[in-house]
Amino acid sequence: MAVNPGYEEFEPFCKWQRGEEQDIIGLHLHGFKRDQVRVQLTNLGIIVVSGERLLDEGRGSRFRKEIRVSKDCKTNEIHAHMTNSILYVVMPKRAPSVLPSTQDQPTVLSQSSQEKEVAKPRTEDHNNVADHTATKPLSAGECSTGITLVKPPSCNSSKVWRIGSVMKLTIVIALLVGLVATVMHKYLQAPDIM
Repeated sequence: MAVNPGYEEFEPFCKWQRGEEQDIIGLHLHGFKRDQVRVQLTNLGIIVVSGERLLDEGRGSRFRKEIRVSKDCKTNEIHAHMTNSILYVVMPKRAPSVLPSTQDQPTVLSQSSQEKEVAKPRTEDHNNVADHTATKPLSAGECSTGITLVKPPSCNSSKVWRIGSVMKLTIVIALLVGLVATVMHKYLQAPDIM
């Protein structure tokens, strides 16, 4: 009979490497193998890196890290590879057409404050972990190292519009039924003058 292990949550040490062509975040995952790690891209532009492994019978170790992707990132080309227990998530950037005065940078979402921490220029360390709801994977692309990058589904706007229209129509009908019921009630309670 298998026993569900108790998991120890931990925050992996992270190091940013910023460049003009790409940003790279290195997550130090000592003891993890690439098949124990999952990298997902949500439809909100957040990379979710998670993993779990068994330490011994009855104990396990797991983590979850969320990274907001910068607006100048080529999300189709994000990839990850693992070397010497360090997971590298590579986020290629689009060529800048015009440099704005304030440029969006990738951020790591904090669990405790749920506020965005804007990443500092060049190399820096982040040790914040976030615990949010699950992502919605649609299709997976396998990197050369075997780490799975899951991309979000495209939003079917016509379906959303139809659901919104049905809700509005239902509300209008309910209001009309209520109005008719109120008028009928008042009419039936009015004394006959004739």
